[in-house]
Amino acid sequence: MVNYVKMIPTTRRFRVLVVAPLASIAGRMRLSGIYKFLNEGYDWEIELIRSESEFTPEIFSDSTIRSFDGIFIGWNEKPELQKLHAQLSTPSVLFDPETPLVMRSIEKSILVHDDVNAVVRAARSHFFRSGRYSSYGFVPTKTRTFWSDRRQKAFVAEMARHGAAVATFGGENLDEWLMSLPKPAGILCAFDDRAADVLLACRAAKLAVPEEMAVLGIGDDAQICENTRPRLSSVAVDFGGQGYRAARELHAMMLRGRCPRERTIATGAATIVA
Repeated sequence: MVNYVKMIPTTRRFRVLVVAPLASIAGRMRLSGIYKFLNEGYDWEIELIRSESEFTPEIFSDSTIRSFDGIFIGWNEKPELQKLHAQLSTPSVLFDPETPLVMRSIEKSILVHDDVNAVVRAARSHFFRSGRYSSYGFVPTKTRTFWSDRRQKAFVAEMARHGAAVATFGGENLDEWLMSLPKPAGILCAFDDRAADVLLACRAAKLAVPEEMAVLGIGDDAQICENTRPRLSSVAVDFGGQGYRAARELHAMMLRGRCPRERTIATGAATIVA
């Protein structure tokens, strides 16, 4: 249980660099969470970097970076950027860095990430409520990512604790892999975009959804989930709550000039949107 200390709005203005990938539902909702915090009476001047192509070494090399009071980093920094960031003494919030070493190299930093165990528990409960399937599978991202690996590992472990094995798609033909699974099968995908790929593969293989293949995404991106055929069920993660909590923590760091005792924070409730 987390004990919150009530924040008293301050009129002090802070300059904050926010690097948020707005192409993803996580980035957009986290930014909304930041603004929700600010709407409670906090005064930040935000410079927003919206895409990875804009996030270049020149940003940390520029003398203007020294004038920022705080930094949000919404995706993994490349090694060159990590090195430049580590040279600053600016309080920073990192979302899901690939390795804890990144956080350790940036002295005044905390890590905020989604509670992957809550995500896979919600998925397992959804599948079990729907009835015991003959098999279960996990479909990762096309290009290997640490957060997809983390979700895969947690799902496999969660299902194993309840006596079920999970087959993982390894990059071969997706249609054939789906057809090879004993039916009916419950399939969890790394995120909604990948789940949409699975639905297309099911159509190509003439596999009925959800009768033969129950497909579940992660993220609840309405633009995807409401426009697939059939519509996609997904694990909704409270990314907005992550942004709000991260903003609280960064504001406190900027006021006090030091990190909180708890530097790694797993947050964000997970619910099923069917």
